[in-house]
Amino acid sequence: MQTSKQTSKQERKKRKEKKRKEANKQERKKERKEANKQANKQANKQARKKERKKERKKERKEANKQASKQERKKERKKERKKERKKERKQESKQERKKRSKQARKKRSKQARKQESKKAKKKAMKQGRGRPKKHFWVCPFFVHYTYPLLANN
Repeated sequence: MQTSKQTSKQERKKRKEKKRKEANKQERKKERKEANKQANKQANKQARKKERKKERKKERKEANKQASKQERKKERKKERKKERKKERKQESKQERKKRSKQARKKRSKQARKQESKKAKKKAMKQGRGRPKKHFWVCPFFVHYTYPLLANN
């Protein structure tokens, strides 16, 4: 049989052991908690890094898209400018052609007119043909001035 002294000693030992076990348990719990915290921190860091990378990629893609859009716009503008220049050139060519044609027509018309005038003058000098009547002339005046006209 144990004495009360031994019993109390054993109980103290038991309590001490229990306390130590509890402390170890708490320590492990604390360590696990800390490890989880660190792991979460690292995971969040990685996630943020990944997210930033994704954002940058998206931004680059958008910038490239905008740049290519601007490039196409510039190209189209250049093309339109070239086209307009070509059209203006064509129009001015047509205009020159038209003017030269009109000038030729006018010259030939004037030449014919001149020719006709000369022919009339010649005819008048030779006594054949009669002057053009642009206004009303008194028949009495005609009778004495142009006897040939009076017969008609």
